[in-house]
Amino acid sequence: MGIRQSNQNRHVTIGIIGGGVAGLTLANYLDQVGISYILWEKRCIVEDVGAGVGLVPSGLRILDQLGLYPELTQYCIPHDRWDHRDRDGTLYTSTTAMRSQVDEVGYYPLFVERTRFLQHLYGHIKDKSNIHEHKEVVSVMSDEDKATVVGKDGSSFTCDIVVGADGVHSFVRKAMNAIQPVSSNPYYLATRFSCVYGISSPVKGVDQGRYFSIYQKDISTLIFTGHGGLIFWFVFEDMGKKIPYGEKQLHTQEDTDEICSRVSDLTVTDGVVFADIYANRKTAVMTPLQEGVVNTWFNGRMMVPHAAMGANLAMESVACFINRLNELEKNDLDRPLSETSPIPLDKVEKALAKYAVSRAARASPVVGLANFACRSQLKADEEAQAFISSLPTTDRQTWLNRSLKGLSLAEKIDGWHEDGERVLHWAKWGWLGKVGQFVTYFLTQIVTMPGLIELRGDNHVLQTAALSHPYLTVLTLLAVYLVARHVRGRQQQSSVGTSPHPQEPPVITPTIPVIGHVVSQALSYAGFVPSLAARYPKYSVFTLYMGASTKNHYFIAPSLIHLVSINPKYTNKFSGEPFFFQLMETVFGDERQLIRKMDQDLLWNHTQKIVHGMMRESFLQPALSTLISGVNSRVCDLTTFTTSTASQKSWERAASIQVPGPGIAEASLHTLLRDFVGHLAITILMGPDILDQYPDLLPDLFTLDENFALLLSPLPRWTSPLRRATAARSRVIAAIREHHIAYYKYQRGIDPGPAWSRIDETSNIIHDRIQSFAKAGDFDVSKPESDQGWLGAVSDSIVLWALNVNANQVTFWMIFHIFANPTLLSEIRAEIEPHVKLRQEDGNKGQPSLDIDLPSIQKHCTLLQGAFLETMRWESGAMLFRYVNEDFTLTESAEDARIFNHDVPQTYVFRKGEYIVLPHGAHQMDERYFPNPESFDARRFWTEKGQKSQKGDQLFEENDTEAEAKERVKVEYKTMLPWGGGASMCKGRKFAESEVLIFVAAVITCWDIEYIDESGKPKPWKHPGHKGGSGAVVPATDVRVRLRRRDVLGGR
Repeated sequence: MGIRQSNQNRHVTIGIIGGGVAGLTLANYLDQVGISYILWEKRCIVEDVGAGVGLVPSGLRILDQLGLYPELTQYCIPHDRWDHRDRDGTLYTSTTAMRSQVDEVGYYPLFVERTRFLQHLYGHIKDKSNIHEHKEVVSVMSDEDKATVVGKDGSSFTCDIVVGADGVHSFVRKAMNAIQPVSSNPYYLATRFSCVYGISSPVKGVDQGRYFSIYQKDISTLIFTGHGGLIFWFVFEDMGKKIPYGEKQLHTQEDTDEICSRVSDLTVTDGVVFADIYANRKTAVMTPLQEGVVNTWFNGRMMVPHAAMGANLAMESVACFINRLNELEKNDLDRPLSETSPIPLDKVEKALAKYAVSRAARASPVVGLANFACRSQLKADEEAQAFISSLPTTDRQTWLNRSLKGLSLAEKIDGWHEDGERVLHWAKWGWLGKVGQFVTYFLTQIVTMPGLIELRGDNHVLQTAALSHPYLTVLTLLAVYLVARHVRGRQQQSSVGTSPHPQEPPVITPTIPVIGHVVSQALSYAGFVPSLAARYPKYSVFTLYMGASTKNHYFIAPSLIHLVSINPKYTNKFSGEPFFFQLMETVFGDERQLIRKMDQDLLWNHTQKIVHGMMRESFLQPALSTLISGVNSRVCDLTTFTTSTASQKSWERAASIQVPGPGIAEASLHTLLRDFVGHLAITILMGPDILDQYPDLLPDLFTLDENFALLLSPLPRWTSPLRRATAARSRVIAAIREHHIAYYKYQRGIDPGPAWSRIDETSNIIHDRIQSFAKAGDFDVSKPESDQGWLGAVSDSIVLWALNVNANQVTFWMIFHIFANPTLLSEIRAEIEPHVKLRQEDGNKGQPSLDIDLPSIQKHCTLLQGAFLETMRWESGAMLFRYVNEDFTLTESAEDARIFNHDVPQTYVFRKGEYIVLPHGAHQMDERYFPNPESFDARRFWTEKGQKSQKGDQLFEENDTEAEAKERVKVEYKTMLPWGGGASMCKGRKFAESEVLIFVAAVITCWDIEYIDESGKPKPWKHPGHKGGSGAVVPATDVRVRLRRRDVLGGR
């Protein structure tokens, strides 16, 4: 083949750099359709590099469309059998499943010498004057009107698009990279595995059409046999580290021989070892195996098919590029591409952008599959070992399904010789995938354009009114939608984390169109989003459609959560006000929108800011003093051991107390502690009278909370849970309203009546809020009496709710976890003993009381505090909603990008009118930030003083005593923000943290608690699971326990 001379300054439509599989496949198409092109190859077109090419149905279909398949089969042999063995010859499995590919898609896999394959591609090009060998490129430039390619010999040409089909070390990619880095990650085409590939002449006992995988740690081999028994073989080596792209690795023949000698004794098949094959070698070449996906596939007029993906993906890339060219011609040009005249740059970039999106989605899963294949061969990790362990039990159909997996996503050349027998056969097999894509488009139109009821696609409109079988159609569309949803999800997952450009977060499609996510979140408010985060581990943020048009963006990466919670640069980009109004109107009963209609300056700059006082010492000091006094005197009456319901405390009645013997009580622990804590907390905030007048106030609050998500959803109110919730809500509002009216009278010197004799014990927080509501006209006598006090009652129902949904539940969970671990219980009891004093008081019915030193607990009891934070991690699942006021972008941290396995830190775009949601529970159970998240570790949040720790590092010397270690420790939240952050932080946080520590210290000091079964027999502590709730989660079932007072007077 002689050297062709290019015409100086010739302009063509397509310039191809590289005469390998991609370049020659594209040249064949351009030659057939008459589009002008020039192809430059640095070396000889059919240079013999001693390699084989495996061709699978996706590539063979494209060759068939180009008329290149039938003749190719004379050089190949159909696949017969694939053996999988261990290094000692143990046969894991032998399968003939791939024989059936031809029945499914019309083609069977082939293996052929690369030189012969390139000769075949080149030989079918009619006009070879456009192909030029020994042309080394030294410059590629993209301008507004053309691209210019210059060769080392001084020759040049111009074109509309330059295709860099010049391999892993592409000159075109280097030219693109000089303008804008194709990836900020130095490992974007990194090398972990090296390979020696070769061809050997036939060996007796190795029949043609046979494939062999031999699995061995660190070094292994893969063998294919072709026509006439020719053997194509590969020896893979795990180098144990990743070598960045660009670092050259030089290999000698001695290196090749040494590596191959290490597998010489591997059994290939009965009576044959690898040494027999190596002895018959015709060629043997060692090369690194680069793998990865770049972020940038084009720049200006320059583009690259992705390299290091094999011949089949190279041909798919060509088909995709051809399809984009044809779209360009059809939609954006006023002339056929066969006419050579400049194409505007914006039209070129539009076409190449579509190409890049399509190929990135296809390339990522293939890279992952190839990586997994190498790891499996080399027994590189647990996932690989699990795959090998499954081999003996993998049936033929499973093997076939694996081999066909992904073929429905393979590109063909649209509209080009699609009527061939084999291409049509594939089309019948793949119809479901195509219909799935079509219906996905249809359903997307329904979601994004409410009221649109028509199918659109490929010049076809199907009105639903004309459907003759509406029920069957609905079922069919739903079935196909589910298939398309699965396919789309897999594509989307594979491409996440690769783009350097701002982008919208990935959308998770619901199982049931339109309402799916609404129902799922309503039924599992705390668990739904964490389950999605676990299912999509690469998503640092994702989007759910709530109903037809509301977009909620859920933040999972802590760097993003911290930015919107704390950084003032972003906190003004969104507002809590729209969601607050929605919450008050749907959950807390402001159906007349009184809060939305009140003076907004008064609401936001006065009424709502009053709650900030719960962070101030003016509230905290007296409130905590009252709380400690109440706990000190009442904790020993957690149960009074009386069987008289009339004599029991309200929390005992709620907990179904039974007394099987003297000094023993059995109770439902969650209800007991929840109401015990709530009783004291409400007393501090609103005084004791309200609970005396409305003893069911606490149960009603918790009924409201357990149905929080259902109330927030658009589900009909006539359902049984919502009827109960709205009835409970009405009673809560009525109770608060009566309290507010009584307090307003008291403030004006009017006797509120004997039922409210202690109304003066109402806290300053509620006092100030009632005064603010009075300014808003809440007690205006011109109003109907039934409306007076209603605004404040509805508004303060959320305050009362917030006071109880976290601390009460966390107190129960913390006690549960501590008692479930006897060692931890003993350690914490010893730690708090110096700070929780016991005393006998005659005025307390002979019962002991406590003297709790809260400042000392906060200073010295790091194990107790660590158990508190670990309980918050386990059992708090609050979500914070914010409305986006203006478009903005956020970029995740480099550390989060690494943890989420992103090539570069991702930048996301958020639009005005959308919601951002911070689901703290999803992060708190993420094993990437909290190792062994299902293990309760009270020391997880310990950090050495003076040191910032984010990873649970080893903090102390091996020989440290516990006392020495604790002297150097502090307890911090690390990446957790369970209370929110910045201006949106929970205003009751400081009170709640202290409240929980006080109650837990008191209970574990005074009580022994055993977990019991239905018959009253002790049983091991077992987590009861979770159910609905809005803040800290609620146990799915209550925990029945037996309680005994500890002998606190006689010592511990």
